[in-house]
Amino acid sequence: MANAALNWAPSARWSAFVKAQYESERYRDRDRVRGAASYDDLGDFRAYTLVHLGGQFQATQNLQFSATIFNLLDKDFLDYQAYDNGAEYGNRYANSEEGRRLWLSANLTF
Repeated sequence: MANAALNWAPSARWSAFVKAQYESERYRDRDRVRGAASYDDLGDFRAYTLVHLGGQFQATQNLQFSATIFNLLDKDFLDYQAYDNGAEYGNRYANSEEGRRLWLSANLTF
């Protein structure tokens, strides 16, 4: 796994960031466990990269707004492949991340 971040603060009130995350191929059990696909069925879990973009605005001393777009490039983690002559299907990724999504928040301190 590798992570990188680029932060930018053009003023004391504004800041922004871009974050990237890379996950290499991941180990899949060599034997079937509770019916899940094994390495022989689908190989190891696939590698992937995610990019996130966000920023913050300090409106007042006590009020801060934040926004982040997770999975900016809308990576799709649904990649099912058949095995057992088409009788079973398994996802080639180890996670089930959602598609692109926006997270907004306001933080008020008093």
